[in-house]
Amino acid sequence: MLGHADEKTDCTDFIVFLLDAIQEALQEALVDSDKTPVETLVETPVEIAGNVLPKTPELLLALSSEHPNWTLAHVATALNKSTSAIERAAANLKKQGRLRFVGPKKAGRWEVISE
Repeated sequence: MLGHADEKTDCTDFIVFLLDAIQEALQEALVDSDKTPVETLVETPVEIAGNVLPKTPELLLALSSEHPNWTLAHVATALNKSTSAIERAAANLKKQGRLRFVGPKKAGRWEVISE
């Protein structure tokens, strides 16, 4: 097929062949996806030497108290988490009334609300 397309200097047949192969592969993948259960990662507490480590929101509060000028990106880096995971934790803590943003959007900071 490739040789024939090269001789004709027209790759239309080859492109059609590739598109058909891609379509077939996608259809097979869709059929297989119905059969394959999706596994979702669930955050479970980590235990080291009998001590349960705090979850992300608690770690976020601790680091925000300890380093009040840190951005959420700094916290994400320190915890080796994605920025979006830390932003979700911050949003939940804000809803719970445990964290608030103080100051202008670009120059403000996160502040832990004491209980």
